[in-house]
Amino acid sequence: MTGANADTMRSLKPSPDQVMEQLDRILSSRDFDLPQRARRFLQFIIEETLDGRGGYLKAFTIAQVVFGRDASFDAQSDPCVRVEASRIRRELERYYLLEGSQDDVVITIPKGTYVPSFRMREVSDGQATAPAQKPPPMPMDATFYAQCRRRASGVVAMAGDRSDHRGFRPGSGMGLAGRTEPGYHDDNTIDPRRTI
Repeated sequence: MTGANADTMRSLKPSPDQVMEQLDRILSSRDFDLPQRARRFLQFIIEETLDGRGGYLKAFTIAQVVFGRDASFDAQSDPCVRVEASRIRRELERYYLLEGSQDDVVITIPKGTYVPSFRMREVSDGQATAPAQKPPPMPMDATFYAQCRRRASGVVAMAGDRSDHRGFRPGSGMGLAGRTEPGYHDDNTIDPRRTI
């Protein structure tokens, strides 16, 4: 890695102060809807990681410090830490889709670990990336609904007498429109003159 590339890569890592400012922003957001225990969980793992103790972030440690579990805690039989981590991951993702879509610092908790990762929302040349553009809204006018109805009726018409959406058995003499097939009477009895 060249010196310029190394400097660029280092610049993509936020400082501890930037991470803590981002944490405060997330925790005070109206879009970050978690109970107090989950907020303590997030704050604990971020502070421990910034203090260089990310390697000690295991379910046992988190359960004791954040959830007040005793030394007999067993992560296999009590999934409270995994469940809460999953909830935090979802809320962080939701936060960055809504209110945090323009934030420079991105905090994530990769699956399979409780150690958070921190990065700047920048590309390699130092230019900030544009926020993800929302797709244009679908037209919801009468033309749109008419097109949907035409397409749906085309699918039903293509199915023809092959589909049995009215509950009749194929070959029972009843077609899609309730008409009888040749050789059958309206009461589904076979015409004796019909050759088999």
